[in-house]
Amino acid sequence: MEIVLLHGNSSSSRCWRRVAASDVLRAHELVAIDLPGHGGGPYAAHADYSLRGLACSVAGLLQARPPGPRVVVGWSLGGHVALEAAAAIPGLLGLVLIGAPPTGFPVSGFRAMPAAATCLEPPAHQVREHIEALCRDESARLLFHEDFALADPRVRDGVARCIASGDFSDEIEIVRGPLPIAAIVGADDPLVDIDHLRSVPWGHLWGGRVHLIDGALHAPQCDAPLEVASLLSGFVASIRPASSSPSEGSPP
Repeated sequence: MEIVLLHGNSSSSRCWRRVAASDVLRAHELVAIDLPGHGGGPYAAHADYSLRGLACSVAGLLQARPPGPRVVVGWSLGGHVALEAAAAIPGLLGLVLIGAPPTGFPVSGFRAMPAAATCLEPPAHQVREHIEALCRDESARLLFHEDFALADPRVRDGVARCIASGDFSDEIEIVRGPLPIAAIVGADDPLVDIDHLRSVPWGHLWGGRVHLIDGALHAPQCDAPLEVASLLSGFVASIRPASSSPSEGSPP
């Protein structure tokens, strides 16, 4: 099974490195994508950094890959991009949303929005506060600092304008549908409203519940990579074709 990994705002595909190294996912093909405006330049002069623009880029990349079943895993901004792109992704069997509460307009589901995530050039103390809310792992924080500096600042402005204007699909309606979805969040996430996540009218929520990662902040793939990898493995097993054993996909 192909597992596509989408990172968050002003981050990069490197945030998945410890999940990707997990033995429990060795049977799958992992594809970690750098979203437009992330991972280092040069960046296009007239890039579309709206949610629709980012989603179109992801869908186009996956449409160009060999056909086959796939799961898309989106963390934070990556989860919202995955929801926006879902209808255009070939072979999509399910979504995993990590720290990405589905929302309509006006926006709901967030306890806070760090100033650095919406500014073109935030001051150093705001960047530090933003990264401290992501994870406790010091090595991951260093990577987040590097990736923030490498990201195109216009991404933050473009996404913020898109969200403020409501120029995105109604995510609540998307998750009401039949597509299997796993919802994962750090139990100590300072940014996501976990009660909102639990109240979302999910159409096909894996395990019938939101999966909390104890001790993790907004980026549980950094604070608890083995637990996240185990959840991804269980979700993928649960949506495989009928040839899989029925007990494989039971959520832990």
